[in-house]
Amino acid sequence: MGDRTWVQLNFPAVCKERVKEIDPSLLTDAEEEDEMINSEGVTVLLLEYSEVNYGCLDIEEDFQAAGIPYDRSWGRGDDYNAGAECFRLNPDGTTRLRHVTEDDNKLNIEFLLSNIENHSELKSHILKAQDELHCPPFTKEQIDLHKNWKAIKLLNPTGT
Repeated sequence: MGDRTWVQLNFPAVCKERVKEIDPSLLTDAEEEDEMINSEGVTVLLLEYSEVNYGCLDIEEDFQAAGIPYDRSWGRGDDYNAGAECFRLNPDGTTRLRHVTEDDNKLNIEFLLSNIENHSELKSHILKAQDELHCPPFTKEQIDLHKNWKAIKLLNPTGT
């Protein structure tokens, strides 16, 4: 047994059959399952788990290899902070993996003080930090990329 916490896993509902192929227990082990339609009109499957070792479901690499975009968030444990991870596909066969923890929410006071008079630099820094802390919504483009992921990877096998 390790340090256990809750985990929420979200992915486009059209990927559900592929998820069953990767790990059928992922769906049956979820304590809660729900669907919602996001701001982009994409139906998203929401799965919740409790008592997950170190907040890792051990399927993240499989999702990435299969081209399944996902969001995973977890609570704080004894040896780690709460955080979130999101994985998205790019049309050129590359991917984006964003991993943030609650420590990333902290402002760098030294930077703020050194740029206190430079309002445009402060605004740029704050907007960039805000963008890095949030996962973009799943889009219909992500669904199309997932459906064509094998072909995209064949055309660009070095995309990572």
